[in-house]
Amino acid sequence: TIIKRQAHNNFAGLFYGLSFTKLNRDFTKTVRSKFSPESKLLVVCQEGLRSTAAADALEREGFQNLACITSGLQTLKPGTFETVGKAELQNAGKAGLVTIQGKISIVLGTVLITLLLLITVFPDQAEQIFESAGIKL
Repeated sequence: TIIKRQAHNNFAGLFYGLSFTKLNRDFTKTVRSKFSPESKLLVVCQEGLRSTAAADALEREGFQNLACITSGLQTLKPGTFETVGKAELQNAGKAGLVTIQGKISIVLGTVLITLLLLITVFPDQAEQIFESAGIKL
């Protein structure tokens, strides 16, 4: 949905500008040094956001034999591809804090986005709710 895609763009895969999520300015140069523009390349990431942006950048640089799983590894069904190790491909792109927190990350993210929407769309009602809970804004 549009809301899900916007939330992911702003709060997940394409949240560029922070110290831990910066564009690799040498990405296409690095790929070009290892592969010719005629090479067949599969570009993937967990959500499909970064890989789609990467595939677009490669296409602008003349790469034409590109494939990209635009919905990300997370949509692959177990057993779709042969794997090495215990992790299924749908979990291969997960790393960092989300692997430690697990489902709580989803719950916390949902709560925070809901609160942001409440404050943005219904500021007067949000203020009343916070005041009734003893929270001063």
